[in-house]
Amino acid sequence: MEVVLLLVAFAATAGLLVYSQRLVTRIKHMEALNQKTGVLLKTKPIPSPVTTSHRPSAESLFYAFSGQTMDAVSADRHEIVVTKHLAQIVRQGHADAERNEQHPPAQASQVATLRGVVDSWLPADLVADIYALGQASHGSPTQLIQARAKLMTKLVSVWQSWGRHFTPHVLESIAMPIPTQAALTAPEDESVSALPLSEEMPLESPASENPR
Repeated sequence: MEVVLLLVAFAATAGLLVYSQRLVTRIKHMEALNQKTGVLLKTKPIPSPVTTSHRPSAESLFYAFSGQTMDAVSADRHEIVVTKHLAQIVRQGHADAERNEQHPPAQASQVATLRGVVDSWLPADLVADIYALGQASHGSPTQLIQARAKLMTKLVSVWQSWGRHFTPHVLESIAMPIPTQAALTAPEDESVSALPLSEEMPLESPASENPR
């Protein structure tokens, strides 16, 4: 009887060993399959959002530029964008004034640069002030000169508030529709030289000369 019990126990142990070995082999096979397909045995993970290259917005770029948190190279590049954007606003104000219209521009705009079209953003109060100066640039020569002087004063103040050095080429780039005082006086100078002879200063008559 004891021999029979020993045989049964031996057979049961052998069966467990075989089953365990098959189970281990199956688990290894499943792990290898999971590594290839990425499928987990228990639960699937929550898919993470697809990460793309994040480009800062035009508004955040402006505040980095005006707040001096932008590196020097990027700041120089963005100054070109800001300058072109302000020039757009001046031109629009000048053109609207010629049509006796008012269409205040939005804060956001697209600017063409050597790197392509770039988004730009400016504060609402700055946009309104520059647009008003652009409108004031359409008028008499005196109004043009005054508008140009006010524009330069405004730009110098803005550039100083940004902690940046204002250069004359910035004004020339922005104030293209507003002629300089020399340009305004040039036609008047030319008109003087073009006067007919009857309107020029009379020549001294020969009778007034002392006879010899």
